[in-house]
Parts: sequence; structure tokens; C-alpha cells
Amino acid sequence: MDMEKMITAYPTMTDIHVTEREPVSIRVYGSLKKLKEKGEDSFFTTLFHDFLGPEKEEEWTRRGSCDGCTIGTSRIRIHMYHSFGRKAAALRILPSLTAIPPDPDREWLEKTAALEHGLVLVTGPSGSGKSTTLARILSLISSRRPCHMVTLEDPVEYVIPSDK
Repeated sequence: MDMEKMITAYPTMTDIHVTEREPVSIRVYGSLKKLKEKGEDSFFTTLFHDFLGPEKEEEWTRRGSCDGCTIGTSRIRIHMYHSFGRKAAALRILPSLTAIPPDPDREWLEKTAALEHGLVLVTGPSGSGKSTTLARILSLISSRRPCHMVTLEDPVEYVIPSDK
């Protein structure tokens, strides 16, 4: 399974779910769609060798799961785990901030980005836009003032360029 080809073939896809020897599923507009292609062992080998690295492979072997992000033509959050004794992976395709429509809550984002002190919590279910919201806030801060920003996240999903 070639991820670059799959991302190109399904540009509105947000997730890829792969379990060893099972049909691959993708999420498009919130609905899962099964593909004819099955999860092969070579797919998981490629994930570790090309994207995650030997440290994450050791963590996966030791703990039974691991998380990571990769930068290619797309940024992808990868969660590796076991499902009923078989290798499994959930991949979230993270869109670039320039590729998504403007946020309808732009005024709130700007007010939040203007805060100089305090703690801001962004919560919600999986796929609700938490990472994108935080990336938009950090991008606004980065473009407006010279400051040092610290985020607590594992894995890092969006890399915000230093504009100031």
C-alpha cells in the first residue's frame, strides 16, 4: 500500500485504518469506507523504517503501542497498536492550515491569540478540530509578536514557523 498514492486518490480522506490481513478502511466525510486492499506485513515494516524509526519500533514491541508523526508531502499522525494479536495502525492525515477553509470563529481565535498570560484548554472528541484550532492560534501568535511558545503534546502534530 503506497500512502502517497492513496492520499492523492482520496484527497478528502482524513483517516486510514489498517489491521494486518484485514481490508483497509478510510474515513471520508466522517464515514468509513472499506477498500479491496488488505493490510500486509510490509506496510507495517515500511511505517517503522520510513516514518517512525527504530526507537518507536522498540517502544511498540515493549509497550504494545506507539505514536508518531511524519513529514512528507503530508503530515500524518500515526498510532501503532495490536488488535486481537495482529498489527494495527490508525493514521490521521493532518491538513495544512492553508488548505482548510477559514475558521468561522476567527474573532475568538484572535482574542485567544492576544492573551499574554494564563492557560487555554481546547477539548473535544477525536476529529473535532482541537489540533487545527491550536495550530491556528499559535500561527496567529507567531505572526504578531516575538515570543517563545511552549506546547505539551506527544506527538507534535503541527510545526509552526517562527515569523518573529
